[in-house]
This record gives sequence, structure tokens and C-alpha cells, in this order.
Amino acid sequence: ASVGSGTYCEGGYGMKWGTFVNVVDRRGNKIASFEGYNESEWLPDGRLLVLGSACRMGGIYVTDRAMQSLSRIDDGQVSMPASAPAVRPDGKVLAFVWNNQLWSMSLTGKPELTQLTNLAKSVSAGAWSPDGSALAVIMFDVSMPVRSLVLFKPGDEKSVVVRQLGVYPYGPVSWR
Repeated sequence: ASVGSGTYCEGGYGMKWGTFVNVVDRRGNKIASFEGYNESEWLPDGRLLVLGSACRMGGIYVTDRAMQSLSRIDDGQVSMPASAPAVRPDGKVLAFVWNNQLWSMSLTGKPELTQLTNLAKSVSAGAWSPDGSALAVIMFDVSMPVRSLVLFKPGDEKSVVVRQLGVYPYGPVSWR
């Protein structure tokens, strides 16, 4: 539906919402605005990766270098909104939360999707190690509450380490 110059999504119970990714320079000047997208992550080459909202039926997109247009890069595989994008430091792989678990997708060649976790509790965020060889993942369950950090190397089940946290984790994960 349209309102003024923008659009909005309609949900159950008459709820309406809109989502935007706005890019501003250091002085606060708006460089670009992408409507219907909700989370973003910079690629090492200076392009911006954004995740499609429910209005866009999900999807993973990348801007051109001039930030004038977006291209869908997931071949339509991510049909529900994903969250918490984390680009591996070399820019070749994206990790993201989808269907309550951590997934990865190749950013070079064919966009192959791989489920990285199959944890008993939901995943809220993940981050690559500085060398790109391992991931840190926040696992949560509000009903318990479970507060755990899971560390692992993709494809190496023996590398999994689970650490209980003394605080309830919220927000993105960082190795720093």
C-alpha cells in the first residue's frame, strides 16, 4: 500500500509498518535510502549488503558501487526475512540468522545456502572471527532463560564450545 511517497506493509490486527536502510555520510547527509529493507552490512569492496523485509518477501541484496540500485543475489532461496548479517572478513561468505538458526551463503559464484547450526535453542546473532575460520553465535531462549555463546569452526563438529553468559545477550556479536 502507498502512503505519501512511501509504502508500508500490512500485518495482522490492522498493524502497518515500513522499513528503510538509510546510508549517510560522516556529516549526516543522506547518500541513499532503500525502502523495504531492514538490516545491512558493508562488504569489503565498499558495496552494501541488505536483507529484504517481509514487504519484499525476504531476500538478500547488494547495492552497486554508486548505491543507486540493488540486485538480489540469493536466487530467490531466502523467501522469508533473515536477520543479523555478518560478512566473513574476506568478503566471500555471508552468515545470517534464518529460521532461528545460523546459515551461510557464498557471495562468489553460485549462492549456495548452508545451515551452519542446528541448535536446540534459537540463534539471535553470529560473528566471524577476525581470520574468518570460526564463528561466535548467541543462542537464546526467553522462556528459560538460556544465555549462551556458542563458538565453532564451520564443518567441524568437534570444535563446538558452549559458554554460559552471566548477562542476557542482546544485539550484534563482536570478536573485539
